[in-house]
Amino acid sequence: MNKAKPKARSNTKKKQKLHTREDCLSLAQRLCKYRTLLEYGRLWCIACDKELTLGERDCQGGHYISRKDRATETEPDNIWPECGSCNVLMNGNIPAYRYNLVRLIGSERVERLEYMSMARKGSEEAALHLSQEDYAKAMEIKKPKYYEELYQELKVKEKEYKNALQI
Repeated sequence: MNKAKPKARSNTKKKQKLHTREDCLSLAQRLCKYRTLLEYGRLWCIACDKELTLGERDCQGGHYISRKDRATETEPDNIWPECGSCNVLMNGNIPAYRYNLVRLIGSERVERLEYMSMARKGSEEAALHLSQEDYAKAMEIKKPKYYEELYQELKVKEKEYKNALQI
């Protein structure tokens, strides 16, 4: 009779699952709502000015420049609360989003986002308008390790925001 030997236990730790790009984007969108609530005392849709409530399905983290654009996908200036109608049904309601974003943070910061996006797509002219740091950030190839490190940074910020908001 052959008895199966018990498997030897490995002393090595299990590999932890790395947080993905989607995890980072989701967390960055949640942080935009906390940041807005802390800085302005209320949540509203950046595009149509509709009042929003934290935690409701209609309160989303909308991107001025699509989150498909890796140059600006997690930039705080690029992510603001947006209602589902504007974000989904109107594909971001970009003209209104941009108009209100300029009023809120100024044209220089909005143009910075636009230049980062254009530089990433190969525009030399746009690259000339960026600082070396912003150009490097726009051109960076984002690998899984980048998203893991970013996720850890954003988690710390989330904890700070939640403590400040007492949630």
